[in-house]
Amino acid sequence: MAEFLGWVLIMAAVALLITAFRRRRLPEVAGPSPRLLGAAAALSLLLGAYLALSGRLALAHMRTVDMSHPDDWIVGGPPEAFQWADGKLSAKLIVDNSPESYIAFPVDWHADAFRAEWDLTITRLDLRPQWGERASIAIGLTDGSAVNIDDPDHVSGSALEACFSDDIRLRASDADHLLKTHSATELSLSYQSTQVFHPMPPVPLQLNTPYHCVLTYYAPSDTATLTVTQNGRPVASRRLEDLREFTPSVSWFAITVRGFKHRNKQMETKLGKGYTKPEADLVIDHLRYEQP
Repeated sequence: MAEFLGWVLIMAAVALLITAFRRRRLPEVAGPSPRLLGAAAALSLLLGAYLALSGRLALAHMRTVDMSHPDDWIVGGPPEAFQWADGKLSAKLIVDNSPESYIAFPVDWHADAFRAEWDLTITRLDLRPQWGERASIAIGLTDGSAVNIDDPDHVSGSALEACFSDDIRLRASDADHLLKTHSATELSLSYQSTQVFHPMPPVPLQLNTPYHCVLTYYAPSDTATLTVTQNGRPVASRRLEDLREFTPSVSWFAITVRGFKHRNKQMETKLGKGYTKPEADLVIDHLRYEQP
C-alpha cells in the first residue's frame, strides 16, 4: 500500500508541475503562484519517491542470518525425523504425530522485512482426498507455537508460510489469527487490494523434483510474496497485501507438517494395522535467510 501511495504522489507531482508551467504562461489566472505549485510538486515528488522505493530500500540493508549449524535449530517430535548431511536438511514428517514434528530457528527481527529462499525436493506427500486427508508442508515464519496454518480449522498461532500440499499456497495469520490465503483457487482480498484474481487449476507437485522457492515480506508495503520455479520455469506466484498486524513475536523460521482433518479415524478403524498416518518427506538445500 505504501508503494502504491508513493506512485500516486509522484503522479500528483507531475500534475502540479504541469499546472505551475501553465500558470507561469498565464499569470493573470487566479490561484496559487507557480513558485508555490513548484514547491508542492517537489515535496510530493520526494515523499512519493521514498514511499515507492521503500521496499527496495529495505532490501538494500538486509543481512544474512547463518542457519547452517544444526545445533542452533530447535527440534520438536522424534529427533530422528530430521537429518543433516552436507548442509542439506532431510525431514520425515508424520501428520498428527505425538508430539508434533517441527524444526525451528530463532530469528531476531522487528516485523519489518525478511527474505528467505531454499531448494525444496519432496520425496513423499500423502494426499488422500477420498478420505478427506492431505499432508501439508509449511515453511516460513511463525510464533512460538510453530504452527502450520494450512488447515481450514486453524484457530491459534500467527505465521507467514509457504504451504505445499494439493496446491502451493501463501498463507498468513495475523495477531487476531485471521487467515489470508493466496492459492490457485483462492485469494483473500481487502477493499484496498490492487490485485486481479483469476482462478486456475491447483498446482500439482512432482515428487523428487527440486523447486526453488523465494518468500518475502515488506512491512512498508504490508505485502508478502512467494515465487516457486523449477529449472528457471515459473511454477507459482503468490502475493498477499494489507498484512498490518505482524509483530516481533513471529520470531521463528520453522518447517512443519500438518494435515487437513489430521487423519480419518473411520478409515483407521476399518483398516487397522493397514492404516498409516499421512506423511510428507522432504529435502531442503541452499537455505538462505535475510533480514534488516
